[in-house]
Amino acid sequence: MDAQRWQRIEQIYHDALQYPAADRQAFLGQACGGDAELRAEVSSLLQQSSEGMLDRPVWQAVGGRHEGSMIGRSIAHFEIVGRLGEGGMGAVYKARDRHLDRDVALKVLLPETLSRPDLRRRFVQEAKAASALNHPNIIHVYDVDEAGGELFIAMEYVAGRTLDQEISHRGLPLRQALGYAVPIASALAKAHASGIVHRDLKPTNIMITEEHTVKVLDFGLAKLTEDRPEDLTGTREGTVLGTAAYMSPEQAEGRPVDPRSDIFSFGAVLYEMVTGERAFAGASRMATISAVLRDEPKPPSEIREGLPSELERVIARCLRKDPARRFQHMEDLRVALEELKEESEAALPAVAVKAARRVAPVRRWVAGGVIAAICVAGFLWKYGLPAGGRPPGAAETVQVTTSPGVAIGASFSPDSKRIAYSSNRSGWFEIYARDAGPRGEERQVTKDGQQNTDPAWSPDGKSIAYHSVAQHGIWVIAAEGGTPRQISGFGSSPAWSPDGGQLAFRSYEPTSLASSDWPGDGDSTIWTVAADGSRLQQVTNRNNPPGQHADPAWSPDGRRIVFASMGIITMGFRGVLWMVDPVSAELQPVAQNQIWAGVNPVFAPDGRGIYFAGRPKYDAPSGVYYVPLNGEQKPVELCRTRQAAPSRLSVARNGKVLAFTRLVNASQIWITGEAGADGRPLYQDAVVRARVPNFSPDGKRLTVQVQSDDSSLGIWLMDADGRNSNVFRPEAGNSNSANWNADSSALILNLFSSVGQRVVRFGLTDGSRRTLWETDITGARIHITPDEQELVYDTGRPRNIWKLKINGAQAKQLTFDRERAWFPEVSWDGQWIVYQVGRGDSSEIAVMDRNGGQQQILTPEPGKRFSHSFASDNRRIAYAGFEKGVWNLYWIDRITRERRQITHHTAYGSFVRSPAWRPGTEQMAYEFSGVKGNIELLPLAR
Repeated sequence: MDAQRWQRIEQIYHDALQYPAADRQAFLGQACGGDAELRAEVSSLLQQSSEGMLDRPVWQAVGGRHEGSMIGRSIAHFEIVGRLGEGGMGAVYKARDRHLDRDVALKVLLPETLSRPDLRRRFVQEAKAASALNHPNIIHVYDVDEAGGELFIAMEYVAGRTLDQEISHRGLPLRQALGYAVPIASALAKAHASGIVHRDLKPTNIMITEEHTVKVLDFGLAKLTEDRPEDLTGTREGTVLGTAAYMSPEQAEGRPVDPRSDIFSFGAVLYEMVTGERAFAGASRMATISAVLRDEPKPPSEIREGLPSELERVIARCLRKDPARRFQHMEDLRVALEELKEESEAALPAVAVKAARRVAPVRRWVAGGVIAAICVAGFLWKYGLPAGGRPPGAAETVQVTTSPGVAIGASFSPDSKRIAYSSNRSGWFEIYARDAGPRGEERQVTKDGQQNTDPAWSPDGKSIAYHSVAQHGIWVIAAEGGTPRQISGFGSSPAWSPDGGQLAFRSYEPTSLASSDWPGDGDSTIWTVAADGSRLQQVTNRNNPPGQHADPAWSPDGRRIVFASMGIITMGFRGVLWMVDPVSAELQPVAQNQIWAGVNPVFAPDGRGIYFAGRPKYDAPSGVYYVPLNGEQKPVELCRTRQAAPSRLSVARNGKVLAFTRLVNASQIWITGEAGADGRPLYQDAVVRARVPNFSPDGKRLTVQVQSDDSSLGIWLMDADGRNSNVFRPEAGNSNSANWNADSSALILNLFSSVGQRVVRFGLTDGSRRTLWETDITGARIHITPDEQELVYDTGRPRNIWKLKINGAQAKQLTFDRERAWFPEVSWDGQWIVYQVGRGDSSEIAVMDRNGGQQQILTPEPGKRFSHSFASDNRRIAYAGFEKGVWNLYWIDRITRERRQITHHTAYGSFVRSPAWRPGTEQMAYEFSGVKGNIELLPLAR
């Protein structure tokens, strides 16, 4: 048979695979026309293909290895005992490893491809890529070798079925679909963290074991993102690899792909799991590709009733044509699915079930896990808890939102039946309102894309006040939506007075939602304004009480405003609570000396106590607390949030329930591309803070400050690509800075304690350790000059920049700013110092020479900017800047004042900090800190 004939058979065969089995004969009737022989040949191939392995190549089925010819053969020390199937590049056999006496799966490269170097490279790449991944949901690769003319991979043998065999025409049960989806996402997140993109994710590449464990396999099309694809995969731009129905638009067009391509493929798989239908299908491979590029799939809820709306939104976000509009990281997607999975598994607590039987029949709701969780909240909402409630610290909360990003700032309507909150589910923060009862019906209130946060429902129920990040200040909109009006040109965290005539607010406007940014770096005081925008009045004065004044809330009688006064410390913030009379400005402490870190205070409806978030003592657990105002009782723990930060507390007027967001901060070190393009994470793990990266002068290694909890801050040392990371000298203690010496052979650490600081030089090659300076100064940021002759640091009140010769000479003050000059960094040649200058709420970039001369502010306009490092040219200075409601990286030339934006993050709520220039390149490492969280309801004892 000639090659042209076989080429036509192969094309029809692959096109037929895009259809469900029941529809393939109808397709063949159209594709083969009157050529009965052609139709019979293709039908025979489809029949020969083992179920679940229908994408095997035609050239193997018709002219390759005889299926039974390998049985009984040995390849190296593996004895083949059976055939499992075929993939696009090789046959897969069950074999016995005679050395270790275990079953393995042996993938053998087809002889027809041994002469093709590109396929051979891809085959080896599959083994190398997969062998680097150690994850319970990824097939483990044992070995790659060549023996007897056969190139093979030995991998873990898994007994089970492929995912496509599990999916019925109606899809999987919701719990089962989410039960499979979460580990698949976890496996891909692990691969992406290792720089590997799968590029061929589909149901036939996902195994379900007999114990219902998920295993992702076949990294035959994997691409190491760190390397050039033509070097490792034989694939250049313009070549389309993958399976049409599951490939991303950029993959279908032959463009370079990144982890977001796998997110699209995952969305197509998830769509099929919950609907039983493919998201994209066509009469041919090209028609399917056309659908991927141009068509939007039918909403899953139109195919299958009762799917949670949040699940539908998750799928839709995965399947965006534009990669920038999808989930940007598989770990974010995994967290969203985990939350949905938890919701689907939620059940009524036993106490709720018993009480429901006593009170009245409860209408059945079967619309999925989200509704089940809301039913719990609705029941507790209506009937409350028995007198005394749960013991302190044992209260169970109910999550009522399932945003894949952040849902925050719940505010109850005056009738206690609804909540308003802010969420970035659409890509930017908008205000939403929803029922708090079983139905949980929801609507969007604001729709202007101006990053709207901090909603506050008016006492008459007609309006919602909020803070606009992009447009600044306090705004008010009708609770049903409409055109908003501005009542203050500045401020955040609005709170209505009980009579609805005034709003209290904070003057400072936070630049992110991360708990580390709550205090802010400028002044913050409490103000009031009339509901019509008149009578703007300052209530508290700067630093009286000391700290940044935030989170105002009115007492039920309208005579007092409670607020938090916060201050930044090395590993977080302190927060104490105060009450102020809005007329006389008289101050009164709340539970004086009994609250170590308190924020978001709100009065109990009876006015006798205050709920707050945080912890009463340094070593107490983070959570939600209640403190009576009679001064006779210490704060009482209501619930714990572990490493999460409880935020934006709100109490229903009926006093039965409290709402808050369990906010999780996830900080990582990211790195920009070779040419300064947008960044990506260096590694997958996230901590409370991973900050202030510093490259070694040779550009090969990197130090990072890592804060894994509220009590430790250490230095980690890793390769410049994020590999081989380890904590550096953990016995040395807490450290808030690490500098390199000129030849990258030593680290200079600043070790701090409550009584002082030590600067210690650690030799990396000889193991030496030498103390350079000891002082009783605390909290200073220290940088050493490259010649190791001088220390530059900030200290004093107000903070200013000082210089000290290590040989013991007297310190010299370089700046004499009346507000603050701090965070000094020295250029690579040691001749220049960049630092930050505080001007109220603004932070400006300044530079001076090594001796304090030629001082000049490079960014005199108001704004928030945090500098960190010089480029190798000793002219350009990298800094993080907050513009248009978003943090991004920039650089400015100290001579020409030219500026350039480096990254293009778009999400408010997260932030970037401390960009570190990699010597001799345009790459920058930097901290990217994001937040996630959803609103939870905490039932309160009567």
